[in-house]
Amino acid sequence: MENKTYFFDYLLTRDGHDLYWLYSRTPSDYKFVDGIRFPTNTIDPDDLYYDKYSFYDACEDIVKSGKSFENYAVPDAMMHLWEEEIATEKRY
Repeated sequence: MENKTYFFDYLLTRDGHDLYWLYSRTPSDYKFVDGIRFPTNTIDPDDLYYDKYSFYDACEDIVKSGKSFENYAVPDAMMHLWEEEIATEKRY
């Protein structure tokens, strides 16, 4: 079983809207060309969120589950809040 990393990201559309993008990749989802790593998969429409709060809820579940992730879209204050909640839960 390969290690999966989740990415919290967003896309800016030409008409000024934000699309929130929650996707995962494994090491086999990349190829190297001249020493540069490129993803081999495409954007899956099922990975896009139009409502940022639904997106944040899904990201929170991943963070609190302990899964590996990279954050490019969730505000730092919200990430710190989730981390504090995890630390508090571990104490009790």
